[in-house]
Amino acid sequence: MGYSSGAVFAEALLAVTSDRFAGAILMRPEPLSRNFNFSKMPEKPILIIAGKQDERRRQDDAAVLTEQFSEAGAVVSLHVIDAGHGWAHHNADVTLARSWLAHVSTI
Repeated sequence: MGYSSGAVFAEALLAVTSDRFAGAILMRPEPLSRNFNFSKMPEKPILIIAGKQDERRRQDDAAVLTEQFSEAGAVVSLHVIDAGHGWAHHNADVTLARSWLAHVSTI
C-alpha cells in the first residue's frame, strides 16, 4: 500500500519484484514513465484510487497506470473519487480500500 510518493515507490517494487507481493493499493499514484512496461503479473489484484481534482497529478495518470498494469495481466480496480491530492472527505479512501480488501480476500 502506498500514498502519493509511497504509491510510486510501491509501483517501483512491483516493477522489479512483483512475485513478492500479493497485490497493491495505490492512492494518488502516477506512472513511473508514460511508456513503462511492467513484467507479467497475471491476476495480481491492484486497487488504484485517484482524486478527481488532484492538483499534483495529470488528469490521465491513473488511467495510464491502469492500462500499464492491465497489459501486464493484473486485475486492476480504478476508482476516481471526489478529492484532490489529499485524503478524501468522509474517509472515502479508507472505505474503498477496506471494501476492496474484503472482496479480494474472498477470491
